[in-house]
Amino acid sequence: MLIERIGELATELESVASRADSFAEAVVETSVEAVMRTRSDREITNIFTTAPNRQVHEILEGPNPKVAQIVDRFLEPILAKGRKSGELRDDVSREQVVSWVRAVYSAFILRASVDREEVRSMMRAFLLASLARDPRRFVDMD
Repeated sequence: MLIERIGELATELESVASRADSFAEAVVETSVEAVMRTRSDREITNIFTTAPNRQVHEILEGPNPKVAQIVDRFLEPILAKGRKSGELRDDVSREQVVSWVRAVYSAFILRASVDREEVRSMMRAFLLASLARDPRRFVDMD
């Protein structure tokens, strides 16, 4: 059920990435929405509270090919913006990017509490910087 709902949320979030004017905006705003919507989704929240912690972590971050495919498909428009603009680093594989983003999202989704602006700030300072060819370009970005 969790994998199915993650896929549904990814589909719902496609419009956020498509509306973004830049690679940076796509990474940050889509990530913020993904984290906040997942955290507020009743079905997912119910699964998190009833399923064993280890099982939830394995689905979100582990070697689950279905979730990796969902996240890969979800990230494609964002990564395409970065490739087109030349802002996406090219020294890591797509699989590594998918794995990294899953881990970052999971960390925020499973935290006891997070604030939207805190998530935005952290995604800008760390996730965006980790994906960017020139991370210094995005430091202190307001």
